[in-house]
Amino acid sequence: ARQFDSLAVSYDVFKVETQGTQYVAVTNLHCQQDDHSLRIAAFARDVLACVAEDPHTPSEIKIGVNAGPIVASVINGPQEGGLRYCLVGKTLDQAHE
Repeated sequence: ARQFDSLAVSYDVFKVETQGTQYVAVTNLHCQQDDHSLRIAAFARDVLACVAEDPHTPSEIKIGVNAGPIVASVINGPQEGGLRYCLVGKTLDQAHE
């Protein structure tokens, strides 16, 4: 996950959470990004490259990408160590499928 975190910073992709084997990241959430689709696609491409290079990762990986409306609520603010969001909506559900 540290490699993915570094990529997220590099592409200015917002890491929402890691839960088990899932790594959820989004663009265009905490700031306007006109190139959000390109950012998330490049991030996903480089995640695949990291997985391919690391013999300790699973041999299969699933990446879901979707664009559309989503509902976000702030769980923690910047004063609590960084923004954390809870995301819900069909856009997220479809990306998980």
